[in-house]
Amino acid sequence: MRRDRLIMMADGVGVRRQETQARCHSVRRRCNTSAVTALAQNIAGRTSASVDVTGAIVLMDHSVEPSRRIDDGFALVSTDGVAGIPVLHENRVIGTTDSGGHLLIPDLNAYQHNQVNIDSMKLPADARIATTALDLVPQAQSGVLAQFGVTRYSAASVILHGPDGKVLPPGARVHYEESGQDTIVGYDGLTFIDTLQRDNHLVIDSGALHCGVDFAYERPSDGSLPTIGPLTCRPQAGEAR
Repeated sequence: MRRDRLIMMADGVGVRRQETQARCHSVRRRCNTSAVTALAQNIAGRTSASVDVTGAIVLMDHSVEPSRRIDDGFALVSTDGVAGIPVLHENRVIGTTDSGGHLLIPDLNAYQHNQVNIDSMKLPADARIATTALDLVPQAQSGVLAQFGVTRYSAASVILHGPDGKVLPPGARVHYEESGQDTIVGYDGLTFIDTLQRDNHLVIDSGALHCGVDFAYERPSDGSLPTIGPLTCRPQAGEAR
């Protein structure tokens, strides 16, 4: 006589119990990186046990990624080191990038179009990205690198005051000497400066006023765009640009 019973539990765990003249118990768990089966059996008073682990290791983009068994195509998503970015496959969130900016997708359809996206709303404020969607067509039992080119830029809002301590009027011309670019002052003395360096120099012209400010910049570690100032513009010799 043989009795065979399978019990499904939460978190991908299944328990199978077989009773014959030998008594056998097995537990199987499937997770994101592997499938683990543990077996224990008792035959004529003698007990033995074994553990079986199946999965895969992917080496791509200077990264080692564990995975469950791969039977078809796969892709490694890269966000150039930006962690915690949600990844979508066919408009369904399947995970987030790890500390190295990677997420492995082990179950793409080979020789077919697979739509993979990232949620750009979760990118840091100082991040730039060319595209948020890629169409991937891997070969059978082969992978592709889904490279989302994320770059970081150095920028800040700068509050400018005139020599009299009052905010500079809207429309005042601002010349950023390090890049050679020009911009203007907005309301409340605010101007936005991109491609900042460690040391920066601005020249401002407003009517008869010709002045300049110097300031240091360090990119925030949290990816935010800081506000610098207020900075007081010092009169300079020479004519307005």
